[in-house]
Amino acid sequence: MSGSDARPSVTPVALEPTQLIPVEQTAVELARAAGSRLWQRFRSALTIEYKSPGRQDPVTEADREIERFLREEIRARFPEHGVLGEEGSEPARGAPFVWVVDPLDGTANFISGLPLWAVSIGVLWYGRPVAGAIFMSCGPGGGHAVVHARLGGGAAQDGERVQVLAEADPMRRRLATLPAHYWRELRVRYRQPSELGEVRTLGSVALELALIAVGVLQYGLFWQPKIWDVAAGAVIVREAGGAVLLHRGWRKPWTELYAFDPRPTGRGAPPTFRGWRGSILAGNPGATRTVAGRLRVRLAAAEPLAAAARLLVRRGP
Repeated sequence: MSGSDARPSVTPVALEPTQLIPVEQTAVELARAAGSRLWQRFRSALTIEYKSPGRQDPVTEADREIERFLREEIRARFPEHGVLGEEGSEPARGAPFVWVVDPLDGTANFISGLPLWAVSIGVLWYGRPVAGAIFMSCGPGGGHAVVHARLGGGAAQDGERVQVLAEADPMRRRLATLPAHYWRELRVRYRQPSELGEVRTLGSVALELALIAVGVLQYGLFWQPKIWDVAAGAVIVREAGGAVLLHRGWRKPWTELYAFDPRPTGRGAPPTFRGWRGSILAGNPGATRTVAGRLRVRLAAAEPLAAAARLLVRRGP
């Protein structure tokens, strides 16, 4: 699984490891503060809007309030840094550091009263994920927790070091996360799907990545997530000893994710981080290689191009 995504051929300036210490500390502080604010709104009356037809992709005033809080705090502490948020914040073009925030990942769970959601704060340096923090509404101990990391500093949950699961092969008795609508096809096309593990889909990509980093889930496959879903989790999983692989499309191999590359959001639009697209496989390095070796993508011409991928599983690597 060699390769990279947007690995710069020339680094504009050197990154001093000490630069990331206050960045990580701030990400942890803000993730915890945002999570605490959301918890005060949890199970309360909310105004709900929908960003997609068919009453899909809900957003509440809590999402927007938390993103505004995060944007203002980040800009006050790091005025030269950019901020990209799910609900509309855009960084200045050319900013070396860009904070990528998802103020509430798992909004559908949140508005339904299910305490499985997260606040995700990732920090990119020229597109490379270098620091991150994820607030978990329900962590491994059953309470609130923040898992965090910075490049070269290891990963921790509330200050205690964490690691991905040690098993190098998918285990039947271990939990894994796969997209629910693709798992139906995996079951049909694989004789013994249980060999890939017990599947859980929690409704929050950021939460699932955090649980991979702390060793609750053995691996996760995330089909076409947004950059704010995975920017924090990518560095946290890697610093917890895991691998993060990227898939770009039909007949393309899985490669190591090094950096997020800006892409246009539409025809004629300039490339931005908001336009990034890809699928992510994260977890124990051996387990991810095994799973990646059994997955391929078929172009389904009968479907719209935006949803033209289907997962198939080969019966061997």
